[in-house]
Amino acid sequence: MAGERFSLPFTINVSADDLMAGILEISGLLRVEDGRFILEYRRSGFDTSGLGRVGKSQPGEAYLSSRSAVESVTFTLDDLRDIELKWGVFSAKVVLYARSLTLFADVPGAESDRLVLHLPKAAKAQAATLVPLLRIALEGR
Repeated sequence: MAGERFSLPFTINVSADDLMAGILEISGLLRVEDGRFILEYRRSGFDTSGLGRVGKSQPGEAYLSSRSAVESVTFTLDDLRDIELKWGVFSAKVVLYARSLTLFADVPGAESDRLVLHLPKAAKAQAATLVPLLRIALEGR
């Protein structure tokens, strides 16, 4: 996998237990470059500071929204315990399992050592190629 480059767009669902559930949306790209993973993401949702821009979600309904600066987490295959591609009827998701609780500690929506990346339809084919290659590399280390 050295030298190869891939990127997968994703969203992260915030748990219903989280105070930000329903008002925070996380989207980004998982890039694999030269043996490193770069998880880039941006938070968007309601702005409680009052500095957001006014938009319309439904006719006659105003809301304040904001988008954060791009945040990133960089890690290697050695930082992962496992990676899975799970298929649903209408969706697919990549599940990353970290060796350390600290790896995804600052990523919203991460649960302990696990981060679930929900994929758009357009990324399913690429994920079906990428994830098995990563699993083979994980098993071979």
